Amino acid sequence: MASASAIAAPAAVIVVGGLAICGAWERGEWTPEQAWNPLTHVKNSTANPPNVIPFPGPKRTPAPPPPPPGGTGRDGACFSAYMACVLADPNNDEHWESCRQAYLNCKNGLPTIFPGGGWVQ
Repeated sequence: MASASAIAAPAAVIVVGGLAICGAWERGEWTPEQAWNPLTHVKNSTANPPNVIPFPGPKRTPAPPPPPPGGTGRDGACFSAYMACVLADPNNDEHWESCRQAYLNCKNGLPTIFPGGGWVQ
């Protein structure tokens, strides 16, 4: 037959474990009810504005200056197509850069389609 201490030890563990679970359960229900809990009680945002640090936006790089006009013939056609391309969207740096690259291709004698539809053979 088992001794009393052999039976009492597991029973004590079960009782203590049950009390710990009940206590944790009660604590879990008590915590959300507390006024200091920011997850369940929102503070008045006008009385206490959040400490917001403004995030600086990307720095806008100035657009490159337009290339000098080439005169007449192919150079003039390249420059005219370049200016039409730039004026289609003058505030977009990526568009401006693609227009500049197309102008350089045109000046090098390559058949070029400018962004926006200008074509120089």
